[in-house]
Amino acid sequence: MIKSIAIKNIALIEELELEFYYGLNIITGETGAGKSVLLNGIGLILGEKISPDTLRTGAQKGSVEVVFDISRNNLLKSLLAQSGIELEDNYLIVKREVTDDSRSRSFINLSSVPNSSLKHFGEYLLDISGQHDHQSLLRPQTHIDLLDNFGKLQKQRELFNLKFKELTELKAEYEDFFSSEEEKRKQFELNEFAIKEIEDSKIKPGEDQYLDSELQALTNFERITSTLESSYLYLYEQDHSVIPSTEKVIAILEKVADIDDKLKQASDELKEGLYILENVRDMIRTYKDQLDFSPDRLEEINQRLELIKDLKRKYGGGIEEILAHKEKCLLAVEKYSQNKDRMDSLNQNIDQLQNELKRMAIDLSKARQIKARELEKEIERELSYLGMEKTTFKIEFRYIQDENSFLRISDKGVKLEEKGIDRVEFIFSPNPGETPRPLSKIASGGELSRVMLAIKSILTEMDEIDTILFDEVDAGIGGEMAMKVSRKILDISSKRQVLCITHSPQIASKSQHHYFVDKSEDSGRTKTHIRKISEEEKVREIARMLSGEKISDITLEHARELISKH
Repeated sequence: MIKSIAIKNIALIEELELEFYYGLNIITGETGAGKSVLLNGIGLILGEKISPDTLRTGAQKGSVEVVFDISRNNLLKSLLAQSGIELEDNYLIVKREVTDDSRSRSFINLSSVPNSSLKHFGEYLLDISGQHDHQSLLRPQTHIDLLDNFGKLQKQRELFNLKFKELTELKAEYEDFFSSEEEKRKQFELNEFAIKEIEDSKIKPGEDQYLDSELQALTNFERITSTLESSYLYLYEQDHSVIPSTEKVIAILEKVADIDDKLKQASDELKEGLYILENVRDMIRTYKDQLDFSPDRLEEINQRLELIKDLKRKYGGGIEEILAHKEKCLLAVEKYSQNKDRMDSLNQNIDQLQNELKRMAIDLSKARQIKARELEKEIERELSYLGMEKTTFKIEFRYIQDENSFLRISDKGVKLEEKGIDRVEFIFSPNPGETPRPLSKIASGGELSRVMLAIKSILTEMDEIDTILFDEVDAGIGGEMAMKVSRKILDISSKRQVLCITHSPQIASKSQHHYFVDKSEDSGRTKTHIRKISEEEKVREIARMLSGEKISDITLEHARELISKH
Protein backbone atom coordinates (compact mmCIF):
# COMPACT_ATOMS: atom_id res chain seq x y z
CA MET A 1 0.00 0.00 0.00
CA ILE A 2 1.01 3.64 -0.43
CA LYS A 3 2.61 5.01 2.75
CA SER A 4 3.53 8.44 1.46
CA ILE A 5 3.90 10.53 -1.66
CA ALA A 6 6.13 13.53 -2.32
CA ILE A 7 5.65 15.66 -5.45
CA LYS A 8 7.82 18.57 -6.52
CA ASN A 9 7.32 20.88 -9.52
CA ILE A 10 4.80 18.68 -11.29
CA ALA A 11 1.99 20.53 -13.16
CA LEU A 12 0.36 22.93 -10.66
CA ILE A 13 2.02 21.36 -7.61
CA GLU A 14 5.09 23.23 -6.40
CA GLU A 15 5.81 21.00 -3.42
CA LEU A 16 3.65 18.43 -1.70
CA GLU A 17 4.10 15.71 0.91
CA LEU A 18 1.25 13.43 1.96
CA GLU A 19 0.79 10.29 4.03
CA PHE A 20 -1.92 7.75 3.19
CA TYR A 21 -3.39 5.02 5.35
CA TYR A 22 -4.97 1.60 5.16
CA GLY A 23 -8.72 1.74 4.54
CA LEU A 24 -10.68 4.36 2.60
CA ASN A 25 -8.78 7.52 1.66
CA ILE A 26 -11.15 10.00 0.01
CA ILE A 27 -9.92 12.96 -2.10
CA THR A 28 -12.34 15.79 -2.85
CA GLY A 29 -12.25 19.38 -4.03
CA GLU A 30 -13.88 21.76 -6.45
CA THR A 31 -13.82 21.01 -10.16
CA GLY A 32 -10.56 22.24 -11.63
CA ALA A 33 -8.78 22.39 -8.26
CA GLY A 34 -6.23 19.83 -9.42
CA LYS A 35 -7.34 16.45 -8.14
CA SER A 36 -6.15 14.91 -11.39
CA VAL A 37 -2.61 16.18 -10.69
CA LEU A 38 -2.27 13.65 -7.88
CA LEU A 39 -3.48 10.90 -10.19
CA ASN A 40 -1.04 12.00 -12.90
CA GLY A 41 1.80 12.04 -10.39
CA ILE A 42 1.04 8.48 -9.37
CA GLY A 43 0.84 7.61 -13.05
CA LEU A 44 4.42 8.82 -13.51
CA ILE A 45 5.84 6.38 -10.99
CA LEU A 46 3.85 3.63 -12.73
CA GLY A 47 5.80 4.29 -15.92
CA GLU A 48 3.38 6.46 -17.87
CA LYS A 49 4.82 8.71 -20.58
CA ILE A 50 5.67 12.29 -19.72
CA SER A 51 3.88 15.07 -21.59
CA PRO A 52 4.96 18.65 -22.40
CA ASP A 53 2.93 20.00 -19.47
CA THR A 54 4.17 17.44 -16.91
CA LEU A 55 6.79 19.79 -15.49
CA ARG A 56 5.67 22.93 -13.67
CA THR A 57 6.14 26.02 -15.83
CA GLY A 58 9.56 27.58 -15.27
CA ALA A 59 11.00 24.61 -13.34
CA GLN A 60 14.09 22.82 -14.58
CA LYS A 61 13.40 19.56 -12.74
CA GLY A 62 10.48 17.91 -11.01
CA SER A 63 9.97 14.62 -9.22
CA VAL A 64 7.47 12.19 -7.75
CA GLU A 65 8.48 9.82 -4.97
CA VAL A 66 6.15 7.20 -3.49
CA VAL A 67 6.89 4.91 -0.58
CA PHE A 68 5.07 1.55 -0.71
CA ASP A 69 4.63 -0.99 2.06
CA ILE A 70 4.63 -4.34 0.24
CA SER A 71 4.78 -6.62 3.28
CA ARG A 72 1.67 -8.50 2.12
CA ASN A 73 2.57 -8.64 -1.58
CA ASN A 74 4.60 -11.86 -1.82
CA LEU A 75 4.42 -12.04 -5.61
CA LEU A 76 5.95 -8.58 -6.01
CA LYS A 77 8.66 -9.35 -3.44
CA SER A 78 9.58 -12.44 -5.42
CA LEU A 79 9.77 -10.46 -8.69
CA LEU A 80 11.94 -7.79 -7.07
CA ALA A 81 14.29 -10.44 -5.66
CA GLN A 82 14.63 -12.00 -9.11
CA SER A 83 15.59 -8.56 -10.45
CA GLY A 84 18.21 -8.07 -7.74
CA ILE A 85 16.33 -5.25 -5.96
CA GLU A 86 16.83 -5.42 -2.19
CA LEU A 87 14.13 -4.46 0.28
CA GLU A 88 14.49 -2.92 3.72
CA ASP A 89 11.66 -3.56 6.17
CA ASN A 90 9.35 -4.41 3.22
CA TYR A 91 9.40 -0.81 1.99
CA LEU A 92 9.74 0.03 -1.68
CA ILE A 93 10.69 3.58 -2.65
CA VAL A 94 9.83 4.44 -6.26
CA LYS A 95 11.00 7.78 -7.66
CA ARG A 96 10.88 9.44 -11.05
CA GLU A 97 12.62 12.67 -11.98
CA VAL A 98 11.55 14.80 -14.95
CA THR A 99 13.72 17.50 -16.56
CA ASP A 100 12.84 20.47 -18.75
CA ASP A 101 14.19 18.70 -21.84
CA SER A 102 11.34 16.16 -21.51
CA ARG A 103 13.60 13.44 -20.21
CA SER A 104 13.17 11.38 -17.08
CA ARG A 105 15.11 9.09 -14.76
CA SER A 106 13.64 6.32 -12.61
CA PHE A 107 14.79 4.86 -9.30
CA ILE A 108 13.70 1.94 -7.15
CA ASN A 109 15.16 1.93 -3.64
CA LEU A 110 17.69 4.56 -4.74
CA SER A 111 19.00 2.37 -7.60
CA SER A 112 18.62 3.68 -11.14
CA VAL A 113 16.34 1.51 -13.29
CA PRO A 114 14.92 1.76 -16.83
CA ASN A 115 11.58 3.56 -17.04
CA SER A 116 10.12 0.31 -18.35
CA SER A 117 10.77 -1.27 -14.93
CA LEU A 118 8.27 1.13 -13.36
CA LYS A 119 5.56 -0.08 -15.71
CA HIS A 120 6.50 -3.71 -15.10
CA PHE A 121 6.47 -3.53 -11.31
CA GLY A 122 3.64 -0.97 -11.26
CA GLU A 123 1.22 -3.66 -12.43
CA TYR A 124 1.71 -5.34 -9.03
CA LEU A 125 1.68 -2.16 -6.92
CA LEU A 126 -1.51 -0.32 -7.77
CA ASP A 127 -4.82 -0.87 -9.54
CA ILE A 128 -6.30 2.31 -11.01
CA SER A 129 -10.01 2.28 -11.80
CA GLY A 130 -11.50 5.28 -13.49
CA GLN A 131 -13.25 6.54 -16.56
CA HIS A 132 -10.47 5.01 -18.66
CA ASP A 133 -11.25 1.60 -17.17
CA HIS A 134 -14.94 2.06 -17.83
CA GLN A 135 -14.05 2.52 -21.46
CA SER A 136 -11.87 -0.60 -21.36
CA LEU A 137 -14.99 -2.57 -20.51
CA LEU A 138 -16.24 -1.64 -23.98
CA ARG A 139 -13.24 -3.44 -25.53
CA PRO A 140 -14.01 -7.17 -25.68
CA GLN A 141 -10.30 -8.08 -25.82
CA THR A 142 -10.00 -7.13 -22.13
CA HIS A 143 -12.83 -9.43 -21.02
CA ILE A 144 -10.84 -12.65 -21.28
CA ASP A 145 -8.22 -11.21 -18.89
CA LEU A 146 -10.89 -10.32 -16.32
CA LEU A 147 -12.37 -13.82 -16.58
CA ASP A 148 -8.97 -15.51 -16.20
CA ASN A 149 -8.16 -13.34 -13.18
CA PHE A 150 -11.45 -14.28 -11.57
CA GLY A 151 -11.01 -17.97 -12.30
CA LYS A 152 -7.36 -17.99 -11.19
CA LEU A 153 -6.53 -19.39 -14.60
CA GLN A 154 -3.43 -17.24 -15.18
CA LYS A 155 -1.03 -20.13 -14.48
CA GLN A 156 -2.90 -22.48 -16.79
CA ARG A 157 -2.98 -19.79 -19.47
CA GLU A 158 0.72 -19.03 -18.99
CA LEU A 159 1.63 -22.70 -19.48
CA PHE A 160 -0.46 -22.77 -22.65
CA ASN A 161 1.18 -19.55 -23.83
CA LEU A 162 4.67 -20.97 -23.31
CA LYS A 163 3.79 -24.05 -25.35
CA PHE A 164 2.14 -21.89 -28.00
CA LYS A 165 5.27 -19.73 -28.33
CA GLU A 166 7.45 -22.84 -28.48
CA LEU A 167 5.30 -24.22 -31.31
CA THR A 168 5.37 -20.88 -33.14
CA GLU A 169 9.17 -20.78 -32.96
CA LEU A 170 9.53 -24.39 -34.14
CA LYS A 171 7.16 -23.79 -37.05
CA ALA A 172 9.09 -20.66 -38.02
CA GLU A 173 12.34 -22.63 -37.93
CA TYR A 174 10.80 -25.42 -40.02
CA GLU A 175 9.40 -22.93 -42.53
CA ASP A 176 12.83 -21.36 -42.85
CA PHE A 177 14.31 -24.77 -43.65
CA PHE A 178 11.49 -25.70 -45.97
CA SER A 179 11.23 -22.42 -47.86
CA SER A 180 14.92 -22.48 -48.79
CA GLU A 181 15.18 -26.26 -49.16
CA GLU A 182 15.54 -26.21 -52.98
CA GLU A 183 18.28 -23.60 -52.82
CA LYS A 184 20.05 -25.46 -50.03
CA ARG A 185 19.77 -28.75 -51.94
CA LYS A 186 21.38 -27.16 -55.02
CA GLN A 187 24.19 -25.76 -52.88
CA PHE A 188 24.63 -29.20 -51.28
CA GLU A 189 25.06 -30.76 -54.73
CA LEU A 190 27.58 -28.10 -55.75
CA ASN A 191 29.54 -28.69 -52.56
CA GLU A 192 29.57 -32.45 -53.09
CA PHE A 193 30.76 -31.96 -56.70
CA ALA A 194 33.57 -29.64 -55.56
CA ILE A 195 34.68 -32.11 -52.89
CA LYS A 196 34.78 -34.99 -55.40
CA GLU A 197 36.57 -32.93 -58.05
CA ILE A 198 39.27 -31.75 -55.64
CA GLU A 199 39.73 -35.17 -54.04
CA ASP A 200 39.90 -36.93 -57.45
CA SER A 201 42.60 -34.51 -58.57
CA LYS A 202 44.84 -35.67 -55.69
CA ILE A 203 46.33 -32.20 -55.72
CA LYS A 204 49.14 -31.56 -53.21
CA PRO A 205 50.59 -28.38 -51.69
CA GLY A 206 53.48 -27.00 -53.81
CA GLU A 207 52.75 -29.37 -56.69
CA ASP A 208 52.28 -26.58 -59.22
CA GLN A 209 55.71 -25.13 -58.44
CA TYR A 210 57.42 -28.52 -58.76
CA LEU A 211 55.70 -29.21 -62.10
CA ASP A 212 56.61 -25.77 -63.41
CA SER A 213 60.28 -26.50 -62.70
CA GLU A 214 60.09 -29.89 -64.40
CA LEU A 215 58.28 -28.38 -67.37
CA GLN A 216 61.00 -25.78 -67.78
CA ALA A 217 63.61 -28.50 -67.73
CA LEU A 218 61.87 -30.64 -70.35
CA THR A 219 61.07 -27.70 -72.59
CA ASN A 220 64.79 -26.68 -72.63
CA PHE A 221 66.16 -30.27 -72.70
CA GLU A 222 68.76 -29.83 -75.52
CA ARG A 223 70.05 -26.54 -74.21
CA ILE A 224 70.36 -27.88 -70.67
CA THR A 225 72.03 -31.11 -71.82
CA SER A 226 74.62 -29.22 -73.89
CA THR A 227 75.31 -26.85 -71.00
CA LEU A 228 75.75 -29.72 -68.53
CA GLU A 229 78.13 -31.62 -70.79
CA SER A 230 80.28 -28.52 -71.42
CA SER A 231 80.31 -27.68 -67.73
CA TYR A 232 81.32 -31.23 -66.78
CA LEU A 233 84.05 -31.21 -69.46
CA TYR A 234 85.56 -27.95 -68.19
CA LEU A 235 85.36 -29.07 -64.60
CA TYR A 236 86.82 -32.55 -64.89
CA GLU A 237 87.16 -34.53 -68.13
CA GLN A 238 89.88 -32.76 -70.15
CA ASP A 239 93.61 -32.37 -69.50
CA HIS A 240 93.52 -28.84 -68.27
CA SER A 241 90.05 -28.93 -66.67
CA VAL A 242 89.49 -27.09 -63.40
CA ILE A 243 89.50 -29.93 -60.88
CA PRO A 244 92.63 -31.82 -62.05
CA SER A 245 94.47 -28.52 -62.40
CA THR A 246 93.47 -27.49 -58.88
CA GLU A 247 94.65 -30.86 -57.53
CA LYS A 248 98.07 -30.30 -59.18
CA VAL A 249 98.39 -26.81 -57.68
CA ILE A 250 97.57 -28.14 -54.20
CA ALA A 251 100.23 -30.87 -54.56
CA ILE A 252 102.86 -28.31 -55.56
CA LEU A 253 102.00 -25.95 -52.67
CA GLU A 254 102.05 -28.71 -50.07
CA LYS A 255 105.76 -29.28 -50.88
CA VAL A 256 106.63 -25.82 -49.60
CA ALA A 257 103.78 -25.30 -47.10
CA ASP A 258 106.02 -25.95 -44.11
CA ILE A 259 108.38 -23.17 -45.21
CA ASP A 260 105.81 -20.33 -45.12
CA ASP A 261 102.45 -20.15 -43.32
CA LYS A 262 100.98 -18.09 -46.12
CA LEU A 263 101.69 -20.89 -48.58
CA LYS A 264 100.03 -23.37 -46.21
CA GLN A 265 97.00 -21.06 -45.98
CA ALA A 266 96.81 -20.87 -49.76
CA SER A 267 96.96 -24.67 -49.97
CA ASP A 268 94.19 -25.07 -47.37
CA GLU A 269 91.89 -22.57 -49.10
CA LEU A 270 92.41 -24.34 -52.42
CA LYS A 271 91.42 -27.61 -50.73
CA GLU A 272 88.14 -26.02 -49.60
CA GLY A 273 87.53 -24.73 -53.11
CA LEU A 274 88.32 -28.16 -54.52
CA TYR A 275 85.67 -29.69 -52.22
CA ILE A 276 83.04 -27.27 -53.55
CA LEU A 277 84.06 -27.92 -57.15
CA GLU A 278 83.79 -31.67 -56.65
CA ASN A 279 80.28 -31.26 -55.20
CA VAL A 280 79.23 -29.21 -58.22
CA ARG A 281 80.76 -31.83 -60.54
CA ASP A 282 78.85 -34.63 -58.81
CA MET A 283 75.58 -32.69 -58.92
CA ILE A 284 76.00 -31.97 -62.66
CA ARG A 285 76.81 -35.58 -63.37
CA THR A 286 73.79 -36.90 -61.41
CA TYR A 287 71.42 -34.38 -62.94
CA LYS A 288 72.79 -35.13 -66.46
CA ASP A 289 72.42 -38.88 -65.92
CA GLN A 290 68.82 -38.52 -64.64
CA LEU A 291 67.74 -36.10 -67.32
CA ASP A 292 65.64 -37.93 -69.83
CA PHE A 293 63.49 -36.23 -72.40
CA SER A 294 60.06 -37.82 -72.67
CA PRO A 295 57.38 -36.29 -74.91
CA ASP A 296 54.75 -38.28 -72.94
CA ARG A 297 55.94 -36.81 -69.65
CA LEU A 298 55.86 -33.33 -71.17
CA GLU A 299 52.24 -33.86 -72.23
CA GLU A 300 51.39 -35.29 -68.81
CA ILE A 301 52.84 -32.25 -67.04
CA ASN A 302 51.00 -29.83 -69.32
CA GLN A 303 47.70 -31.61 -68.68
CA ARG A 304 48.33 -31.67 -64.94
CA LEU A 305 49.13 -27.97 -64.85
CA GLU A 306 46.00 -27.23 -66.91
CA LEU A 307 43.91 -29.19 -64.37
CA ILE A 308 45.45 -27.21 -61.49
CA LYS A 309 44.82 -23.97 -63.38
CA ASP A 310 41.13 -24.94 -63.81
CA LEU A 311 40.81 -25.76 -60.10
CA LYS A 312 42.39 -22.42 -59.18
CA ARG A 313 39.87 -20.60 -61.39
CA LYS A 314 36.94 -22.39 -59.73
CA TYR A 315 37.97 -22.60 -56.12
CA GLY A 316 40.81 -20.21 -55.28
CA GLY A 317 43.98 -18.46 -56.32
CA GLY A 318 46.35 -21.18 -55.16
CA ILE A 319 46.53 -24.83 -54.12
CA GLU A 320 46.22 -23.87 -50.42
CA GLU A 321 42.99 -21.98 -51.19
CA ILE A 322 41.67 -24.95 -53.21
CA LEU A 323 42.25 -27.34 -50.32
CA ALA A 324 40.71 -24.82 -47.87
CA HIS A 325 37.64 -24.63 -50.12
CA LYS A 326 37.31 -28.40 -49.97
CA GLU A 327 37.30 -28.27 -46.13
CA LYS A 328 34.67 -25.53 -46.24
CA CYS A 329 32.51 -27.67 -48.53
CA LEU A 330 32.92 -30.67 -46.22
CA LEU A 331 31.62 -28.59 -43.29
CA ALA A 332 28.69 -27.31 -45.36
CA VAL A 333 27.76 -30.86 -46.45
CA GLU A 334 27.92 -32.02 -42.84
CA LYS A 335 25.71 -29.10 -41.75
CA TYR A 336 23.21 -29.84 -44.50
CA SER A 337 22.98 -33.44 -43.34
CA GLN A 338 22.47 -32.22 -39.77
CA ASN A 339 19.76 -29.83 -41.02
CA LYS A 340 17.96 -32.71 -42.68
CA ASP A 341 18.07 -34.55 -39.38
CA ARG A 342 16.88 -31.35 -37.66
CA MET A 343 13.93 -31.08 -40.04
CA ASP A 344 12.88 -34.63 -39.21
CA SER A 345 13.25 -33.84 -35.51
CA LEU A 346 11.28 -30.60 -35.93
CA ASN A 347 8.45 -32.48 -37.59
CA GLN A 348 8.27 -34.90 -34.69
CA ASN A 349 8.43 -32.10 -32.09
CA ILE A 350 5.77 -30.06 -33.91
CA ASP A 351 3.42 -33.05 -34.02
CA GLN A 352 3.99 -33.68 -30.31
CA LEU A 353 3.46 -30.01 -29.37
CA GLN A 354 0.30 -29.77 -31.46
CA ASN A 355 -1.16 -32.76 -29.65
CA GLU A 356 -0.28 -31.19 -26.29
CA LEU A 357 -1.74 -27.82 -27.31
CA LYS A 358 -4.99 -29.43 -28.47
CA ARG A 359 -5.49 -30.88 -25.01
CA MET A 360 -4.35 -27.73 -23.19
CA ALA A 361 -6.51 -25.41 -25.32
CA ILE A 362 -9.65 -27.50 -24.79
CA ASP A 363 -8.95 -27.90 -21.05
CA LEU A 364 -8.43 -24.13 -20.69
CA SER A 365 -11.61 -23.39 -22.64
CA LYS A 366 -13.64 -25.79 -20.48
CA ALA A 367 -12.21 -24.25 -17.29
CA ARG A 368 -13.12 -20.76 -18.56
CA GLN A 369 -16.68 -21.79 -19.32
CA ILE A 370 -17.11 -23.20 -15.82
CA LYS A 371 -15.67 -20.05 -14.25
CA ALA A 372 -17.74 -17.87 -16.59
CA ARG A 373 -20.97 -19.29 -15.14
CA GLU A 374 -19.68 -18.53 -11.63
CA LEU A 375 -18.65 -14.98 -12.59
CA GLU A 376 -22.02 -14.32 -14.24
CA LYS A 377 -23.83 -15.19 -11.00
CA GLU A 378 -21.50 -13.14 -8.82
CA ILE A 379 -21.69 -10.06 -11.06
CA GLU A 380 -25.49 -10.29 -11.21
CA ARG A 381 -25.55 -10.50 -7.40
CA GLU A 382 -23.29 -7.45 -7.08
CA LEU A 383 -25.30 -5.51 -9.67
CA SER A 384 -28.50 -6.40 -7.84
CA TYR A 385 -27.06 -4.81 -4.71
CA LEU A 386 -26.13 -1.76 -6.79
CA GLY A 387 -29.74 -1.28 -7.90
CA MET A 388 -29.70 -3.31 -11.11
CA GLU A 389 -31.86 -6.20 -9.86
CA LYS A 390 -33.29 -7.11 -13.25
CA THR A 391 -29.95 -7.19 -15.04
CA THR A 392 -28.90 -10.21 -17.06
CA PHE A 393 -25.14 -10.54 -17.38
CA LYS A 394 -23.69 -13.23 -19.64
CA ILE A 395 -20.24 -14.19 -20.88
CA GLU A 396 -20.29 -15.21 -24.52
CA PHE A 397 -17.75 -17.58 -26.06
CA ARG A 398 -16.87 -17.98 -29.71
CA TYR A 399 -14.05 -19.39 -31.81
CA ILE A 400 -12.27 -17.96 -34.84
CA GLN A 401 -12.48 -20.35 -37.77
CA ASP A 402 -9.21 -21.42 -39.40
CA GLU A 403 -9.42 -24.31 -41.84
CA ASN A 404 -5.63 -24.71 -41.76
CA SER A 405 -5.60 -25.27 -37.99
CA PHE A 406 -4.56 -28.62 -36.54
CA LEU A 407 -7.29 -28.24 -33.89
CA ARG A 408 -10.79 -29.08 -35.05
CA ILE A 409 -14.05 -28.72 -33.14
CA SER A 410 -17.25 -30.07 -34.72
CA ASP A 411 -15.13 -30.84 -37.79
CA LYS A 412 -14.17 -27.16 -38.21
CA GLY A 413 -10.68 -25.76 -37.86
CA VAL A 414 -10.27 -23.44 -34.85
CA LYS A 415 -7.59 -20.76 -34.61
CA LEU A 416 -5.17 -20.94 -31.69
CA GLU A 417 -3.83 -17.68 -30.23
CA GLU A 418 -1.57 -16.78 -27.32
CA LYS A 419 -4.50 -16.78 -24.88
CA GLY A 420 -6.05 -19.99 -26.19
CA ILE A 421 -8.93 -20.62 -28.60
CA ASP A 422 -11.56 -18.48 -26.88
CA ARG A 423 -12.88 -15.08 -27.84
CA VAL A 424 -14.76 -13.84 -24.78
CA GLU A 425 -17.21 -10.98 -24.59
CA PHE A 426 -19.40 -9.69 -21.76
CA ILE A 427 -22.99 -9.20 -22.86
CA PHE A 428 -25.59 -7.37 -20.85
CA SER A 429 -29.30 -6.71 -20.60
CA PRO A 430 -30.38 -4.13 -17.99
CA ASN A 431 -34.09 -4.78 -18.58
CA PRO A 432 -36.16 -7.99 -18.47
CA GLY A 433 -37.17 -9.41 -21.83
CA GLU A 434 -34.29 -7.81 -23.74
CA THR A 435 -31.72 -10.03 -25.44
CA PRO A 436 -28.29 -9.52 -23.88
CA ARG A 437 -26.08 -7.45 -26.14
CA PRO A 438 -22.48 -6.11 -25.95
CA LEU A 439 -21.91 -3.47 -23.26
CA SER A 440 -20.93 -0.93 -25.90
CA LYS A 441 -24.37 -1.20 -27.49
CA ILE A 442 -26.61 -0.54 -24.51
CA ALA A 443 -24.78 0.38 -21.29
CA SER A 444 -24.98 3.96 -20.03
CA GLY A 445 -22.13 5.68 -18.18
CA GLY A 446 -23.73 5.00 -14.81
CA GLU A 447 -24.33 1.36 -15.69
CA LEU A 448 -20.73 0.97 -16.83
CA SER A 449 -19.52 2.45 -13.55
CA ARG A 450 -21.54 -0.07 -11.60
CA VAL A 451 -20.46 -3.00 -13.77
CA MET A 452 -16.83 -1.99 -13.30
CA LEU A 453 -17.32 -1.60 -9.56
CA ALA A 454 -18.97 -5.02 -9.39
CA ILE A 455 -16.05 -6.59 -11.22
CA LYS A 456 -13.49 -4.80 -9.02
CA SER A 457 -15.37 -5.87 -5.92
CA ILE A 458 -15.18 -9.49 -7.01
CA LEU A 459 -11.60 -9.44 -8.35
CA THR A 460 -10.25 -7.71 -5.25
CA GLU A 461 -10.28 -11.12 -3.61
CA MET A 462 -8.23 -12.62 -6.44
CA ASP A 463 -4.94 -10.73 -6.35
CA GLU A 464 -2.27 -9.41 -3.98
CA ILE A 465 -2.39 -5.75 -5.04
CA ASP A 466 -2.76 -3.73 -1.86
CA THR A 467 -3.98 -0.43 -3.29
CA ILE A 468 -6.93 0.44 -5.54
CA LEU A 469 -7.39 3.96 -6.82
CA PHE A 470 -10.93 4.87 -7.90
CA ASP A 471 -11.09 7.97 -10.08
CA GLU A 472 -14.63 9.41 -10.19
CA VAL A 473 -16.43 6.07 -10.26
CA ASP A 474 -19.55 8.05 -9.34
CA ALA A 475 -20.02 9.10 -12.99
CA GLY A 476 -23.70 9.03 -13.91
CA ILE A 477 -25.08 8.07 -10.49
CA GLY A 478 -26.46 9.88 -7.45
CA GLY A 479 -28.88 9.68 -4.56
CA GLU A 480 -29.51 6.29 -3.02
CA MET A 481 -27.51 4.56 -5.76
CA ALA A 482 -24.47 6.65 -4.89
CA MET A 483 -24.97 5.56 -1.27
CA LYS A 484 -24.91 1.90 -2.32
CA VAL A 485 -21.78 2.50 -4.37
CA SER A 486 -20.18 4.19 -1.37
CA ARG A 487 -20.92 1.18 0.82
CA LYS A 488 -19.44 -1.13 -1.79
CA ILE A 489 -16.26 0.96 -1.95
CA LEU A 490 -16.11 0.96 1.85
CA ASP A 491 -16.48 -2.81 1.81
CA ILE A 492 -13.55 -3.10 -0.63
CA SER A 493 -11.48 -0.83 1.63
CA SER A 494 -11.85 -3.33 4.47
CA LYS A 495 -9.59 -5.66 2.47
CA ARG A 496 -7.40 -3.18 0.58
CA GLN A 497 -6.14 0.35 0.79
CA VAL A 498 -8.47 2.48 -1.35
CA LEU A 499 -7.74 5.97 -2.70
CA CYS A 500 -10.90 7.46 -4.15
CA ILE A 501 -11.23 10.75 -6.06
CA THR A 502 -14.91 11.69 -6.06
CA HIS A 503 -17.50 14.41 -6.55
CA SER A 504 -20.18 12.40 -4.75
CA PRO A 505 -20.98 13.49 -1.19
CA GLN A 506 -22.43 10.04 -0.51
CA ILE A 507 -19.12 8.37 -1.36
CA ALA A 508 -17.03 11.08 0.34
CA SER A 509 -19.06 10.68 3.54
CA LYS A 510 -17.62 7.18 4.02
CA SER A 511 -14.02 8.40 4.20
CA GLN A 512 -11.82 7.09 6.96
CA HIS A 513 -9.10 9.55 5.93
CA HIS A 514 -10.17 12.64 4.00
CA TYR A 515 -8.01 14.89 1.78
CA PHE A 516 -9.05 18.22 0.36
CA VAL A 517 -7.69 19.72 -2.88
CA ASP A 518 -7.75 23.41 -3.64
CA LYS A 519 -5.66 25.94 -5.51
CA SER A 520 -4.44 29.43 -4.86
CA GLU A 521 -2.68 32.24 -6.69
CA ASP A 522 0.61 33.64 -5.45
CA SER A 523 2.58 36.28 -7.35
CA GLY A 524 0.63 35.52 -10.48
CA ARG A 525 1.27 31.75 -10.24
CA THR A 526 -1.38 29.12 -9.57
CA LYS A 527 -0.58 26.39 -7.07
CA THR A 528 -2.50 23.24 -6.18
CA HIS A 529 -2.56 22.18 -2.50
CA ILE A 530 -3.67 18.86 -1.03
CA ARG A 531 -4.01 18.33 2.71
CA LYS A 532 -5.55 15.87 5.12
CA ILE A 533 -8.54 17.46 6.86
CA SER A 534 -10.03 16.97 10.31
CA GLU A 535 -13.44 15.44 11.05
CA GLU A 536 -15.03 18.88 11.47
CA GLU A 537 -13.49 20.06 8.21
CA LYS A 538 -14.84 16.89 6.61
CA VAL A 539 -18.37 17.85 7.71
CA ARG A 540 -18.02 21.26 6.08
CA GLU A 541 -16.58 19.69 2.89
CA ILE A 542 -19.51 17.26 2.64
CA ALA A 543 -21.89 20.18 3.20
CA ARG A 544 -20.16 22.09 0.37
CA MET A 545 -20.52 19.10 -1.90
CA LEU A 546 -24.22 18.90 -1.04
CA SER A 547 -25.13 22.55 -1.47
CA GLY A 548 -22.29 24.43 -3.13
CA GLU A 549 -20.50 27.44 -1.63
CA LYS A 550 -23.39 28.49 0.66
CA ILE A 551 -23.09 26.32 3.73
CA SER A 552 -25.93 26.61 6.23
CA ASP A 553 -26.73 24.91 9.52
CA ILE A 554 -29.17 22.73 7.61
CA THR A 555 -26.57 21.53 5.11
CA LEU A 556 -24.11 20.93 7.94
CA GLU A 557 -26.71 18.82 9.74
CA HIS A 558 -27.44 17.00 6.50
CA ALA A 559 -23.72 16.33 6.08
CA ARG A 560 -23.44 14.92 9.62
CA GLU A 561 -26.47 12.72 8.99
CA LEU A 562 -24.94 11.45 5.77
CA ILE A 563 -21.65 10.67 7.51
CA SER A 564 -23.43 8.76 10.26
CA LYS A 565 -25.26 6.46 7.79
CA HIS A 566 -23.87 2.97 7.25
